[in-house]
Amino acid sequence: LLRNNIGKFAPCSVWPKVAELIRETFRVTTPAELLNCDLGSSPTHMPPRNPSSTLSSSTASLTANLADVCQSVIAEGVRYASEIGKPVTLDSLDFGHTIIKCVTHVEVIQSIRDVALVPIPPYTPQQSDETAQGHAPAIVSMPLSVRYLILNSLYQSYAIARAFNENLELRQAIWRRGLVQQMPNLVRQETISLAAHLQLLLCVYRVEGDIEGDIEGDGDGDGDTRDGTAAENADRATEEGDRARAADGVALLVRDTMDVIERFVVLTADQLHNARDISLWSPVVIMIFRELLAMDGWWTTAATAATAAATNNGDPAVIADGDAVTARGTSAAAPRCLALKRQLPKFFRLGIRMMSVERLDVRQVLQEFMERVGEELFGVFLDGPQRPQA
Repeated sequence: LLRNNIGKFAPCSVWPKVAELIRETFRVTTPAELLNCDLGSSPTHMPPRNPSSTLSSSTASLTANLADVCQSVIAEGVRYASEIGKPVTLDSLDFGHTIIKCVTHVEVIQSIRDVALVPIPPYTPQQSDETAQGHAPAIVSMPLSVRYLILNSLYQSYAIARAFNENLELRQAIWRRGLVQQMPNLVRQETISLAAHLQLLLCVYRVEGDIEGDIEGDGDGDGDTRDGTAAENADRATEEGDRARAADGVALLVRDTMDVIERFVVLTADQLHNARDISLWSPVVIMIFRELLAMDGWWTTAATAATAAATNNGDPAVIADGDAVTARGTSAAAPRCLALKRQLPKFFRLGIRMMSVERLDVRQVLQEFMERVGEELFGVFLDGPQRPQA
């Protein structure tokens, strides 16, 4: 029902009610009690595991940055769990109810992701749905307050799941108490929530690009110091707040996409032992590379046209690549997405180190990505005529 009617929300001004419903749904289904479980004299929140002792020197070099990101995510997960949940003990923990919440929460994440990616036309009072052009995913057309609410909810879900997965002592205590038959984990919630969060961030980033001033370093606008009415000053403050949150979103996007790829490289160092985690994280890695390949303005015109022609009967307006949903304008120039494009050489190097993974779907998207980067950065074309030299 929500997916079929989301295009009508703007004229009906129902977004505040929808936002409150989303917030409450995430709150009541998030298994926060797992992180709020008191083990007595033992510390509840353990530092992240450090596998560097079992890795090669080149792979172990990635763990320092991974540990910093992990600590930040764990801190957010612990904070949010204490905010929405109450302290419990192993004796009072209703693990059966927690399992129901976990299953429901994953369904909520997938439903919100699907709704946010529904392509809808931009609403204008003079233009009907049939005549509107440039359909974009709903996350782009939502009010900024609703957009940030969804993105924050997904990130907080990921933070709680990762904090629990990194807390080996807590998981072992739950298992030894006999509440479960094997070590509990929230890996599925962690991967699905992070994938949804990154997918929506990439979708918004691809449409809106970098925040002006973040790349050039000249964030002071001409009108920042002008006097105005109270309403104008309030609007200006709101705009500056939105710009700051958008800039934070871009920084988070760059950090977390790189974190996923680096974690996957570490997993591939011992594929036999990490087979389960590789299987769960592979769809996230594939989604990231598909979204990078769908970035307008990064690649040559011929390569972009070939991608458009290969999907959706050649319609460049909307391209669907598995989990990737791309909104493209047919006439407007592609926005600048330089903050993430600057990471292409690092993505390329990490992609080389991932080629040993024993998954065909991952190797296929890696091959396509490396060919595209080779064409763009090095002028190496495997098929067709080479690009004319400047």
